[in-house]
Amino acid sequence: MSEPIEYGVKRLGVALPVSRELLIEHGVMEPTDAERAELERLKAQVRRREQAHARAQLNARRRLAAIADPLARAVLDLHAENERGECTGDDMEGYEAEYPAWPCRTVKAVAAHYGIPL
Repeated sequence: MSEPIEYGVKRLGVALPVSRELLIEHGVMEPTDAERAELERLKAQVRRREQAHARAQLNARRRLAAIADPLARAVLDLHAENERGECTGDDMEGYEAEYPAWPCRTVKAVAAHYGIPL
């Protein structure tokens, strides 16, 4: 019988380049005043976009809720949004199946018919 093989850990010297932006984002480096101002400007821009999107979504939800046509109402109720923001009306099957995000294409089709932008 042969001797058992011993495995050792070998460390190799490796240098990975890391961008300044990544180091600042993770708190390894402090941003300069100019970088800090640019970051704040970008964050404010993102907040404005998110707020505009939220207002548009709220308006679309209100308009969809006001639709009284029985068939459209039945379809919209079937394809309601769950607590995770997913459409509940699509049948799921198979391994790792995921619900589509709400609004699904069915809700988008009904909304388009009624001229509601989503």
